[in-house]
Amino acid sequence: MARALVLLAIGMAAGAAAAWLVVVDGERGSDSPAAQALSGAESEAASRAESAPAAATSADGFASERLAAYEHAMSVDSAAQIESLILETARTLPSPRPRMRLEALLARYAEIDVARATRFAQSLAFDANLLAPLYRIWAETDSDAAFGGLSSLRPRAEQRQVALAVLDVIGNDADGIERVAASLPDADRLSFEIDALLARAEDDPMAALEETFALDRLSVQRLVQLRLAETVARLDPQASLAQAGRIENPSTRTAFIANVLGAWARIDADAVFDYIAGPGRGRFTEQDMAYVVSILGAADPKRLQESLDLFSPVNRRNAERRIIQSMARTDVGAALERLASLPSGPDSDSMRRSIAGEFGRQDPEGALAWARTLAPPDEQVFEDVVRGIARTDIDRALDVIIDEVQDPTSVFRDTMPSPASLLLSALSGSPDAFPRVADRLLSLDDGSPASPFASGGLTMVALWSSRDPETALNWSLENIDRFNPSYLPTLFGQIAQNSPELAMQSLGRVPPEQREGFIRGIASGLAQNDLERGLSFLEGLRGEPGFADGYRTILLGAGRGNPVAVARLIQSATVPREALDVASSVAGYWAQQDAPAAAQWVGGWLTDQGDAAVVSSAVRSVAMAWARTDSAAARAWVIGMPDGAARDSGLAAYLSVSAGASGTLDSALLASFSSDAARQRAASGAIVQIGRANPAEARRLLDMHISDAEIRRRAEENLARTGGSGSATISLPF
Repeated sequence: MARALVLLAIGMAAGAAAAWLVVVDGERGSDSPAAQALSGAESEAASRAESAPAAATSADGFASERLAAYEHAMSVDSAAQIESLILETARTLPSPRPRMRLEALLARYAEIDVARATRFAQSLAFDANLLAPLYRIWAETDSDAAFGGLSSLRPRAEQRQVALAVLDVIGNDADGIERVAASLPDADRLSFEIDALLARAEDDPMAALEETFALDRLSVQRLVQLRLAETVARLDPQASLAQAGRIENPSTRTAFIANVLGAWARIDADAVFDYIAGPGRGRFTEQDMAYVVSILGAADPKRLQESLDLFSPVNRRNAERRIIQSMARTDVGAALERLASLPSGPDSDSMRRSIAGEFGRQDPEGALAWARTLAPPDEQVFEDVVRGIARTDIDRALDVIIDEVQDPTSVFRDTMPSPASLLLSALSGSPDAFPRVADRLLSLDDGSPASPFASGGLTMVALWSSRDPETALNWSLENIDRFNPSYLPTLFGQIAQNSPELAMQSLGRVPPEQREGFIRGIASGLAQNDLERGLSFLEGLRGEPGFADGYRTILLGAGRGNPVAVARLIQSATVPREALDVASSVAGYWAQQDAPAAAQWVGGWLTDQGDAAVVSSAVRSVAMAWARTDSAAARAWVIGMPDGAARDSGLAAYLSVSAGASGTLDSALLASFSSDAARQRAASGAIVQIGRANPAEARRLLDMHISDAEIRRRAEENLARTGGSGSATISLPF
């Protein structure tokens, strides 16, 4: 009995109160032989344990059973026998009794041979809560050997947790940290040192905080100080706040103060108020006090109301806002009365808006009546009331939106956001409402671009698909005839982006007349995710309407992120000829990353293979992008091209960008065009760019260089529209 009590004491000291979790599958050790041994059928002993009558669950009952478990473990003297019993116990389902038996057996094994016990437990992929007590005992008897075992422990997060247990044995000081850290991967040593410092704060928080000021890297210093805030607030908050002034970085200092005060307020809000009124008064900056107001308003708004004199005018207004927000959660009428007692102005307007959502949630009709009587009308208040209503009754909120939009006398109808935007937060918490809302919005969309409900159903289904793509797709296919056909590519593109496999598998369910839009939509969605998968999908659809558009869509989408890969693909024989017009856009994307390489591609393969219009467009794209980053190189490139339409296109692009940037016309280039018409069109485009900043100079240049009546008429129209605007939008004449 005495030996059993001693062993029980060892086991208790090793962490009997910890959760003894056994992991035999997943990512920890599922392939080890020991883990595989545990994955078979339960042993006969485990079956007996499961079928035995339940023991008493009182503390006394568990104490008796725990002692019995240790008495049984004491009787085992063979390492092989104890390993067999550990395996047998580990196979049982998690419950207090197997945990107690496992705890006792491991404690007994550690008494027999702690090194072998630790390695055996590690081979079973027991988690850190189970391994840490064994490593503690091992480190007490042979710390160097324990360090060696620690270096092979995985995963790394648990390795650090066990390392802390070892550190606790050898001493959590600079020497101990250095010894234990040497057993860890280089990448984890800094994290371990931070963990060790945080653990040391439990015994001496001020000393730990003091050590942070000596850390070399400000980023590490900030991280540790913010993580220390919770600990020091619990142990010695006033001393911690007194030390905050030593934190050099202002944002770190403010965040540290906020974290300490927040943790302290959760423990004892009255003590925080007393501190702010006493020793802390005058210690904090205005920014610090803004956090104080926020924290105290959440902890005790009534006490905050009684303490307004502690704050400056700015933070007093912040406090009033917090008080009113808190009052509104339980008594909107009282909040409105307090608001009415405050001076009118921007602050009271802001406070009114902070009440609106809560008012709408509690009393929809009263809140609507209140919002409609405000003078002048406050659109934000009305929108927040509607959002508040939607939190409890989405259908009622939608009724309000529809009525308001359809009421020609409403002061809000022209300023309201889309129904989807107003209802989004409520719909996130009520996914079952998506089909009802989408159905109603779709029924109100008459297809007219001017309709206030234009694309409302589309937007709603797009939002829906981001949360539940399968249900959204099924509903969309069932209602496909009700959608404006022009919306379908966008709709199905959104679904494909959220769930590409689902979208591709659903093509057979789409009516023939809608397949073209569906194909384009899927291509658009796949372009954002997986170029190879998208092209593979399209290959099976050659000859169908929408195939070329789909191919074009996916190449353009992928080209934005990886123009080089798409350019190589364009050179292959797989791209349909009718989709080659994407080459100009891809060349432009490429030129933004590497203009000389893009120019070489355009001047080589594309010039040989592409038609004249595609080549001219590609030259223009490269010239524009290159001129913005290296004007001289772009100028030399376009001048060096062979005469013809492509060169004219590049010259025109360069002239426009150059004119917009410098405010002058590079007239030396005008003689390089292949025809007078091309020269005048290019010059007119550049002159319009100059006119955005200097209309008088632009008109002088028009008189000097533009004689064609039609070209001049269009240039003058553009100048009348944009002259003096100061913008630098580039609009090319061809």
